[in-house]
Amino acid sequence: MGKQKREAKSEKQEARGTVREKTADGVCTRCGAEGTTVSFSTPGVDATAPICPDCLAKIKGRPKKTKSQPGAAVPHKKRGAVEDREVTGVKIAPDPLLVTISYDQPHGEDKISVVVESKDEPKQSLTDALQALAPHALAMCEIPAEWESGVSVRSVKMKHSDAGVGVVITCLKTLETKQVCCLNSPYTPENSEFGAQLTATAVTDLYGLMTEALAYVDGKRAQGDLFKDK
Repeated sequence: MGKQKREAKSEKQEARGTVREKTADGVCTRCGAEGTTVSFSTPGVDATAPICPDCLAKIKGRPKKTKSQPGAAVPHKKRGAVEDREVTGVKIAPDPLLVTISYDQPHGEDKISVVVESKDEPKQSLTDALQALAPHALAMCEIPAEWESGVSVRSVKMKHSDAGVGVVITCLKTLETKQVCCLNSPYTPENSEFGAQLTATAVTDLYGLMTEALAYVDGKRAQGDLFKDK
Protein backbone atom coordinates (compact mmCIF):
# COMPACT_ATOMS: atom_id res chain seq x y z
CA MET A 1 0.00 0.00 0.00
CA GLY A 2 2.85 2.38 0.91
CA LYS A 3 4.63 1.68 -2.39
CA GLN A 4 1.43 2.34 -4.36
CA LYS A 5 0.96 5.68 -2.60
CA ARG A 6 4.54 6.70 -3.35
CA GLU A 7 4.16 5.72 -7.01
CA ALA A 8 0.88 7.63 -7.28
CA LYS A 9 2.46 10.70 -5.69
CA SER A 10 5.41 10.46 -8.08
CA GLU A 11 3.12 10.24 -11.12
CA LYS A 12 1.07 13.20 -9.91
CA GLN A 13 4.20 15.31 -9.30
CA GLU A 14 5.60 14.44 -12.73
CA ALA A 15 2.33 15.42 -14.42
CA ARG A 16 2.20 18.69 -12.53
CA GLY A 17 5.79 19.59 -13.29
CA THR A 18 8.51 20.60 -10.87
CA VAL A 19 11.22 23.15 -11.52
CA ARG A 20 14.36 23.42 -9.42
CA GLU A 21 16.43 26.53 -10.00
CA LYS A 22 19.93 27.43 -8.83
CA THR A 23 21.56 30.77 -9.57
CA ALA A 24 25.29 31.23 -10.17
CA ASP A 25 27.74 33.40 -12.12
CA GLY A 26 28.62 32.02 -15.53
CA VAL A 27 28.05 32.17 -19.29
CA CYS A 28 24.66 31.58 -20.88
CA THR A 29 24.83 28.51 -23.14
CA ARG A 30 22.15 29.97 -25.42
CA CYS A 31 23.13 33.59 -26.08
CA GLY A 32 26.66 33.67 -24.64
CA ALA A 33 25.95 36.52 -22.20
CA GLU A 34 28.11 36.63 -19.07
CA GLY A 35 26.65 37.21 -15.62
CA THR A 36 24.02 35.55 -13.46
CA THR A 37 22.79 32.26 -14.90
CA VAL A 38 20.09 29.81 -13.89
CA SER A 39 20.20 26.02 -14.15
CA PHE A 40 16.83 24.29 -14.04
CA SER A 41 14.95 21.26 -15.24
CA THR A 42 11.28 20.57 -15.87
CA PRO A 43 9.47 17.57 -17.43
CA GLY A 44 9.43 17.71 -21.22
CA VAL A 45 11.92 20.59 -21.50
CA ASP A 46 15.64 20.07 -22.09
CA ALA A 47 17.11 23.04 -20.24
CA THR A 48 19.53 21.72 -17.65
CA ALA A 49 22.46 23.84 -18.92
CA PRO A 50 23.07 27.29 -17.37
CA ILE A 51 21.15 30.07 -19.11
CA CYS A 52 20.56 33.76 -18.44
CA PRO A 53 17.23 35.09 -17.10
CA ASP A 54 16.28 36.50 -20.53
CA CYS A 55 16.68 33.13 -22.26
CA LEU A 56 14.91 31.44 -19.36
CA ALA A 57 11.80 33.48 -20.08
CA LYS A 58 11.79 32.31 -23.71
CA ILE A 59 12.00 28.59 -22.98
CA LYS A 60 9.00 26.51 -23.97
CA GLY A 61 6.67 25.83 -21.10
CA ARG A 62 7.50 28.92 -19.05
CA PRO A 63 4.76 31.57 -18.66
CA LYS A 64 5.39 34.88 -20.41
CA LYS A 65 6.56 37.80 -18.29
CA THR A 66 4.29 40.76 -17.75
CA LYS A 67 5.30 44.24 -18.92
CA SER A 68 6.26 45.21 -15.40
CA GLN A 69 9.90 45.35 -14.33
CA PRO A 70 11.30 42.26 -12.51
CA GLY A 71 10.22 42.28 -8.90
CA ALA A 72 7.40 44.80 -9.36
CA ALA A 73 4.17 43.74 -7.72
CA VAL A 74 1.29 43.09 -10.08
CA PRO A 75 -2.30 43.15 -8.76
CA HIS A 76 -3.83 39.68 -8.62
CA LYS A 77 -7.12 38.21 -7.48
CA LYS A 78 -5.33 36.41 -4.63
CA ARG A 79 -3.52 38.45 -2.03
CA GLY A 80 0.19 37.73 -1.63
CA ALA A 81 0.63 36.89 -5.31
CA VAL A 82 3.12 38.70 -7.54
CA GLU A 83 2.88 38.13 -11.29
CA ASP A 84 0.46 35.27 -10.52
CA ARG A 85 3.00 33.55 -8.25
CA GLU A 86 1.96 32.17 -4.85
CA VAL A 87 4.73 31.64 -2.31
CA THR A 88 4.48 28.23 -0.61
CA GLY A 89 7.67 28.19 1.42
CA VAL A 90 10.51 30.35 2.74
CA LYS A 91 13.58 29.03 4.56
CA ILE A 92 16.87 30.68 5.50
CA ALA A 93 19.57 28.34 6.80
CA PRO A 94 22.33 30.47 8.41
CA ASP A 95 25.39 28.21 8.51
CA PRO A 96 26.20 27.60 5.76
CA LEU A 97 23.90 30.22 4.28
CA LEU A 98 21.24 28.83 1.96
CA VAL A 99 18.03 30.62 1.04
CA THR A 100 15.24 28.39 -0.26
CA ILE A 101 12.03 29.86 -1.65
CA SER A 102 9.25 27.84 -3.27
CA TYR A 103 6.24 29.14 -5.16
CA ASP A 104 3.52 28.06 -7.60
CA GLN A 105 2.89 29.77 -10.93
CA PRO A 106 0.43 29.18 -13.82
CA HIS A 107 1.34 26.69 -16.51
CA GLY A 108 -1.43 26.54 -19.10
CA GLU A 109 -4.54 25.30 -17.32
CA ASP A 110 -2.44 23.86 -14.52
CA LYS A 111 0.47 25.20 -12.47
CA ILE A 112 4.05 24.26 -11.74
CA SER A 113 5.98 24.37 -8.48
CA VAL A 114 9.27 26.27 -8.53
CA VAL A 115 12.04 25.93 -5.93
CA VAL A 116 14.80 28.54 -5.91
CA GLU A 117 17.95 27.89 -3.88
CA SER A 118 20.72 30.47 -3.53
CA LYS A 119 23.72 31.22 -1.33
CA ASP A 120 23.36 34.95 -1.97
CA GLU A 121 22.94 37.04 1.17
CA PRO A 122 19.30 38.20 1.48
CA LYS A 123 18.35 41.81 2.06
CA GLN A 124 17.75 42.71 5.68
CA SER A 125 14.10 43.35 4.84
CA LEU A 126 13.62 39.65 3.96
CA THR A 127 15.34 38.49 7.15
CA ASP A 128 13.25 40.89 9.21
CA ALA A 129 10.02 39.82 7.49
CA LEU A 130 10.73 36.18 8.37
CA GLN A 131 11.63 36.97 11.97
CA ALA A 132 8.47 39.13 12.34
CA LEU A 133 6.47 35.89 12.44
CA ALA A 134 8.06 34.80 15.76
CA PRO A 135 5.38 36.27 18.07
CA HIS A 136 2.65 34.81 15.87
CA ALA A 137 4.23 31.35 16.06
CA LEU A 138 4.27 31.55 19.86
CA ALA A 139 0.63 32.68 19.94
CA MET A 140 -0.38 29.80 17.66
CA CYS A 141 1.31 27.41 20.11
CA GLU A 142 -0.30 29.18 23.10
CA ILE A 143 3.14 30.02 24.50
CA PRO A 144 3.57 33.25 26.54
CA ALA A 145 5.00 36.22 24.63
CA GLU A 146 7.88 36.60 27.12
CA TRP A 147 9.30 33.35 25.72
CA GLU A 148 10.15 35.17 22.47
CA SER A 149 13.68 36.07 23.58
CA GLY A 150 16.07 33.72 21.80
CA VAL A 151 13.47 32.53 19.28
CA SER A 152 14.62 32.46 15.66
CA VAL A 153 12.23 31.77 12.77
CA ARG A 154 13.86 29.38 10.31
CA SER A 155 11.14 28.44 7.84
CA VAL A 156 7.52 29.00 6.85
CA LYS A 157 5.27 26.73 4.81
CA MET A 158 2.08 28.09 3.25
CA LYS A 159 -0.98 26.64 1.59
CA HIS A 160 -3.19 28.83 -0.61
CA SER A 161 -6.94 28.51 -1.23
CA ASP A 162 -9.89 30.72 -2.16
CA ALA A 163 -10.43 31.29 1.57
CA GLY A 164 -6.93 32.71 2.01
CA VAL A 165 -3.67 31.18 3.17
CA GLY A 166 -2.75 28.73 5.91
CA VAL A 167 0.67 28.52 7.52
CA VAL A 168 3.07 26.39 9.57
CA ILE A 169 5.99 28.24 11.18
CA THR A 170 9.18 26.53 12.34
CA CYS A 171 11.32 28.23 14.97
CA LEU A 172 14.41 27.45 17.05
CA LYS A 173 14.60 28.52 20.69
CA THR A 174 17.92 28.74 22.52
CA LEU A 175 17.38 27.63 26.11
CA GLU A 176 19.23 28.78 29.23
CA THR A 177 21.17 25.51 29.09
CA LYS A 178 22.42 26.58 25.62
CA GLN A 179 20.50 23.68 24.12
CA VAL A 180 18.23 24.35 21.15
CA CYS A 181 14.52 23.54 21.09
CA CYS A 182 12.67 23.15 17.78
CA LEU A 183 9.16 24.58 17.71
CA ASN A 184 6.62 23.83 14.96
CA SER A 185 3.37 25.75 15.09
CA PRO A 186 0.13 23.92 14.25
CA TYR A 187 -1.30 24.58 10.80
CA THR A 188 -3.42 27.71 11.12
CA PRO A 189 -5.56 29.18 8.30
CA GLU A 190 -6.35 32.78 7.53
CA ASN A 191 -10.07 32.08 7.78
CA SER A 192 -11.79 29.21 9.57
CA GLU A 193 -15.35 28.51 10.64
CA PHE A 194 -14.07 26.18 13.34
CA GLY A 195 -10.98 26.42 15.53
CA ALA A 196 -8.11 28.88 15.49
CA GLN A 197 -7.32 31.29 12.69
CA LEU A 198 -4.60 33.85 12.00
CA THR A 199 -4.92 37.32 13.47
CA ALA A 200 -5.14 40.31 11.14
CA THR A 201 -1.60 41.35 12.11
CA ALA A 202 -0.27 37.85 11.38
CA VAL A 203 -1.91 37.90 7.95
CA THR A 204 -0.36 41.29 7.15
CA ASP A 205 3.10 40.10 8.23
CA LEU A 206 2.72 36.87 6.27
CA TYR A 207 1.88 38.64 3.01
CA GLY A 208 4.74 41.04 3.65
CA LEU A 209 7.07 38.03 3.80
CA MET A 210 5.69 36.75 0.48
CA THR A 211 6.45 40.05 -1.21
CA GLU A 212 10.01 40.09 0.15
CA ALA A 213 10.53 36.45 -0.87
CA LEU A 214 9.51 37.08 -4.48
CA ALA A 215 11.70 40.17 -4.60
CA TYR A 216 14.62 37.88 -3.66
CA VAL A 217 13.62 35.46 -6.43
CA ASP A 218 13.63 38.40 -8.88
CA GLY A 219 17.23 39.23 -7.99
CA LYS A 220 16.95 41.75 -5.17
CA ARG A 221 19.72 40.58 -2.84
CA ALA A 222 21.94 42.22 -0.21
CA GLN A 223 24.60 42.98 -2.85
CA GLY A 224 22.10 44.77 -5.08
CA ASP A 225 19.64 44.02 -7.90
CA LEU A 226 21.06 41.14 -9.96
CA PHE A 227 18.69 41.62 -12.90
CA LYS A 228 18.53 45.43 -12.96
CA ASP A 229 20.50 45.71 -16.20
CA LYS A 230 18.96 42.65 -17.86
